[in-house]
Amino acid sequence: MFSRSLVLAVIFAIVNNCGSVEFSGASVGTIDNETPPLPPSSENQTPGTPVEPPVVPPVPPAPFSLINWYWQCASQPDVPTAGQSEKVMTGADQLSEADFERLIGSKFVFSGRLCPPSLAKRDVVFVIDVSGSMDNLSTVGASGNRTGNDLFINGSCGRYDAIKSIADAAQGEDIRFGLVTFADTIKNNSTSFYSNLAEIEAKFNKPLVNVVCDGNGGTNFTQALRGAEDLFANHGRPDALVKEVYLISDGAPSPTSANGITEATLLKTNGVRIATALLQGNSDTNPAHLEQQIASKDDLGVPYHATVQNAQDLAASLAALAVNKITSASMKYRPIGADEAAWSDVDLMAHLTGFNFKFEAFKITEELAPFGLEALFTYSDKYGNIVESKGELKWNLSGLTR
Repeated sequence: MFSRSLVLAVIFAIVNNCGSVEFSGASVGTIDNETPPLPPSSENQTPGTPVEPPVVPPVPPAPFSLINWYWQCASQPDVPTAGQSEKVMTGADQLSEADFERLIGSKFVFSGRLCPPSLAKRDVVFVIDVSGSMDNLSTVGASGNRTGNDLFINGSCGRYDAIKSIADAAQGEDIRFGLVTFADTIKNNSTSFYSNLAEIEAKFNKPLVNVVCDGNGGTNFTQALRGAEDLFANHGRPDALVKEVYLISDGAPSPTSANGITEATLLKTNGVRIATALLQGNSDTNPAHLEQQIASKDDLGVPYHATVQNAQDLAASLAALAVNKITSASMKYRPIGADEAAWSDVDLMAHLTGFNFKFEAFKITEELAPFGLEALFTYSDKYGNIVESKGELKWNLSGLTR
């Protein structure tokens, strides 16, 4: 039998405001109080002497059936509903003195939620080729002599449908859009970022579909990507976690010196992801320039690029390039005060259900962690953005007496 005292404190800290997680965790075994003494015997006492009533020890409060330490996604915080006799906490301020009394015998569960990548702030620039090979409407008019890889027909074109598909899919996100159209030079520039395509249209004071579905001139990638550089440099948000360029073209650079390689390299060095789409149409343009020289690559070295034959396929191809997802997630924990070799690693990907995950419970003992545990989780998306959160669960088992 034991006589024990327990002091527990919880300290929670977020390293990056972009995310948190779901843990499932630890149980602490019941600590029994010392068996109360038997009442004094009335034998051999003088008749008439009052008998002292037995001393009844106070009944300790019932433990929680579950203590849920919930790690929130900072940009979309939520708290699960506590069941009967459960305690849900998301920080140290949620444990009162009365709660400490009930910790004896309680089980601990760590839970939470990863922030979906779609919740990250995004600044996006569409860079759209409006050279003569796309549509020669501006030079020949609405005649039977029109040629091009993406003709303006029935009030739209593949290029416009593509950027609209990305904008429509991003509704509800913290996202802003910029637009640069180019041929032998920049034709139109939004000069800033806007919350939706309608605001960009208002900037140009004419239908956006007419801006995007144009066609006349050469293909100057250098000028086009410089326009994107200027937008990010002068109007980009410093705290935007995701910065992207979506470039649509149907040709090789013209002139060949206007290849945009230097500008693309600078953008990528500054953390901008470039996704490219080549519309081959009726041409035999080699996709190698856009795919290998301009487009960014994922962690496996695969370019963010699509080559399509028909303009109507641009929307689906570009939308697929725009989908972000979690590519890796891990958690590690160790006893507080332990050295680096004491970290235990867990692969979160094996425990993810959507953006939630849960571990099997493990028992915390004095031998495992006399002063508590610290935990660190890390996850990244396909763009290479990394989110970290860490926290500590502290207690003091060294004061226990046996």
